[in-house]
Order: sequence, then structure tokens, then C-alpha cells
Amino acid sequence: MMRQSLFGVSLTELEIPPEPVEIKESIKTLIKAAGGKEVYAIWFGNRLAAYLWKTWKKVLATEGMTWQDFMKTMKNVEKEAVRWVKEEASWKDLIETIVNNIKGRGYTTDKKGGLLRWIKV
Repeated sequence: MMRQSLFGVSLTELEIPPEPVEIKESIKTLIKAAGGKEVYAIWFGNRLAAYLWKTWKKVLATEGMTWQDFMKTMKNVEKEAVRWVKEEASWKDLIETIVNNIKGRGYTTDKKGGLLRWIKV
């Protein structure tokens, strides 16, 4: 049976976790240490992605999203993540961007996932 996958998820289905201020501050420190290489600092240790995946894994994995899929999503929103670290975007703005990116993927899947999830509808 085919169904629209999570990629129709809403903010109410994926709770907005508490803002990880410690992660944000460590990224700011890394930006300074890396000579301003913002994207490098965002990705170092995957701390932000791991924090969100830990919070959302149950919902996302149930819908067929893997860690690798989630990392692709995070790659797509890295500029917004930099804006968040630089205080140019709010935590809610970043989360909305991530959720919208997930929704925009438009994959379908059967209950077990598999190859069907890679076919755009």
C-alpha cells in the first residue's frame, strides 16, 4: 500500500526541541578557531544534526528517513544553520527551514521503505 511519506510532516508532528545553546556556543568558538569557516564549524562533529536526529529519529525513521537522508537535509539547510549561529535567524526559523526541506523532498514509501521511497511523485 502506497502512502505519502512523512515528507508531509508539520511542526506539530516534529516538536521543536529546546534550543541547544551549548552547541551554538561551541560552533561560534569553532568559527573563530577555523578562521571564519562557518560551514566547517557547523559540520564539525555533526553535533547539531545529531541533536535533532536524536529528538526526531522515532518519527522520521518510522516514515522511512535514514540518518543519511537526514544529513542530506542538513546539508541543504547549512546556510540557515549559519544564520542561526550568527543570531541572524531564530531557532524556530531554523527548525521551520529544516521541516520545510523535509516536506519538500516529496518521496513516497510503503510501510517497509525500500526503493519506492526514492521515486518522486
